[in-house]
Amino acid sequence: MINVSKLKNEKAGFTLIELLLYVGVVAFILSGVTAFLFMTLQARIKTQAMNEVNYQGQQIINLVSQTIRNAEAVNSPTKQNNDSSLSVDMVDSAVDPTSFNISGGVIQIEEDGEGLIDLTNSKVIASNLMFHNYGLGDAPDSIHFEFQLDYKNLESRNEYNYSESFYGSASIRK
Repeated sequence: MINVSKLKNEKAGFTLIELLLYVGVVAFILSGVTAFLFMTLQARIKTQAMNEVNYQGQQIINLVSQTIRNAEAVNSPTKQNNDSSLSVDMVDSAVDPTSFNISGGVIQIEEDGEGLIDLTNSKVIASNLMFHNYGLGDAPDSIHFEFQLDYKNLESRNEYNYSESFYGSASIRK
């Protein structure tokens, strides 16, 4: 038979040691989850910076390459020379001449002297734009170009630091 008076005297609940142990385990789990979420957020921000730089770089490579392929002739740089800008004669008189240059950290295009159009946005800084004309004699001009894009890190946070160099080549079709 169960002694009823003994049951009433036993206290239900946790001891101080058990309570401290449970609080410690929960705090450990929460700190691990918080660290994981923080690292995930940093990785997402870094990926956004990388995607922005790579997207803009690829778009510029495609546009410059297509413009060179569709050009009649290269005005600048002349054969076997380098220049920080490119000027080409186009078949379509509405965009003749077309030029690419860099100014204030922005890569720009100008078609038919109608004004400069920015090819990069305010999230990146462009630098080291260079065009090399490897054309020889009567052969079609062959242009190699390169530039660098840096993600603009206004907050000086490490996850926003990203820089990429881009390279492209194209020849005039004759």
